[in-house]
Amino acid sequence: MNSIKVGFLSSQNSLDKNSFSGILYYMRKALIARKIKVIDLGEPRKPSRLRDFYYRVLKSGNPPQVGSNRYIAESTKFASKIKQQLSQIPCDVIFAPVAKREISFIETNIPIVSLSDTTFSLFEKNYQINLDKEEREWESKQESIAISKASKLVYSSEWAANSAISD
Repeated sequence: MNSIKVGFLSSQNSLDKNSFSGILYYMRKALIARKIKVIDLGEPRKPSRLRDFYYRVLKSGNPPQVGSNRYIAESTKFASKIKQQLSQIPCDVIFAPVAKREISFIETNIPIVSLSDTTFSLFEKNYQINLDKEEREWESKQESIAISKASKLVYSSEWAANSAISD
């Protein structure tokens, strides 16, 4: 029997235990432990001290402003890379944990399972974030697009799931 092929979609490094507090690393590891064939989408790389230094020190500059030309260009470039990867190694399903940005920019007919622990609305209500009106609109729009593209939505709490429904 052939194993299901799951494309693991993240712009973060799912091979690094330190990336996103190790959550992506352990999710990926759990899929593999269940004999699921994981196809790494994006650019995950085995961690190294030199790369860690580069990203923490040299590349710690400003992330692109949400909705800016740079943000759109980087997201579009990443989505093109994913499209190319999917054409070379087809997947049965895409698993996209905490990846609303990634989901909102990719175009595919492959079913997407989106996993998140919060919604933008809850994030904005519960944390002090410094976004202007345009950035807030972009974040909200991206989340709506990502939700509409997902075949299945998984939230880590009823609180977040209810927010996805009502907000």
